[in-house]
Amino acid sequence: MNNLPSLLHLSPAEIDPTDPCLFWAREPDRIFIQNIKDLGQLNPVLVMPAGQRWILISGYRRYMAQKALNQAVLALEIPEAGPEHRGLLYLSSNFTRNLTVGRVISALRFFADHHGPGPESWLLLGIDPGTRLHSLWTAWLSLPRSWDQPLSRGNICLECAELLLALEEKNDLEPLFPFFQDLGWSKNNSLNFITWISEQASNNGQSLRTTIDRLSLDQILQSNQSPADKTKKILKKVFEARYPVFSRLKNRTRQSLRQLEQRSLWQVRHRDDFESTDLIFSARIRNQQDLHRALGELQEISSSSILDQWPVSIHE
Repeated sequence: MNNLPSLLHLSPAEIDPTDPCLFWAREPDRIFIQNIKDLGQLNPVLVMPAGQRWILISGYRRYMAQKALNQAVLALEIPEAGPEHRGLLYLSSNFTRNLTVGRVISALRFFADHHGPGPESWLLLGIDPGTRLHSLWTAWLSLPRSWDQPLSRGNICLECAELLLALEEKNDLEPLFPFFQDLGWSKNNSLNFITWISEQASNNGQSLRTTIDRLSLDQILQSNQSPADKTKKILKKVFEARYPVFSRLKNRTRQSLRQLEQRSLWQVRHRDDFESTDLIFSARIRNQQDLHRALGELQEISSSSILDQWPVSIHE
């Protein structure tokens, strides 16, 4: 029985709530404080002795609520522990929290500052050591901390970690940051953008900064267009630079198909990847008159000289 932790009633002034192990700390809202006021503090916070004061290890919201109410804090004393163990105690105490990307990177950065995340911390964060997810997070921890904010916001995906790290190792990462600071990219678009612009720079023997300047991507980024339009135009510009022949073929095909559609009920589509030469014809028919018109227009399209050059080949 003597080994049981001590239950204490401490003044808020006796507790230091600033330890870095509280990496998911958040302020209590009005409803939370009112709940504590009505029902009392039902669960103790965790504290560790530190001279004349106590270090808060877990229970930040409860502590702040009691402080706001000017009431004593119910606390459970735990033995003195180093930073890593304090972080593990905090993780264990918050095991039911939703593990968002932002929370995971906050926790991993804490452990990275103290000899790196160990097996226990990885598992408590739902990441099995040796898996692909583990490799991606490990790569991300080697990136500058400034990239954590775009990741937490969802502006970039974790799967970009290794691509970014390759640029960081060449001291060529910084020019890319503004494109993810405020713009949100889908997983595929972010992977494609980084891959294409990196390959374009490498193929030309240029730095990423020089490639961005040559393609005038900063002008698009700083324009008054919507975020969606910016990402679309930036991606198109980089794709055309990386695959000029393929881009010209796509544009030529698109223009030809538009000519077929002019003043017609028919829409003509072709897959952009050119893996198939199939054309897809579709028309919206509202009545019998539309149907007769569409059949006549289809006959005209089938005789068009534009189709004399179809199918095209990317190897032409």
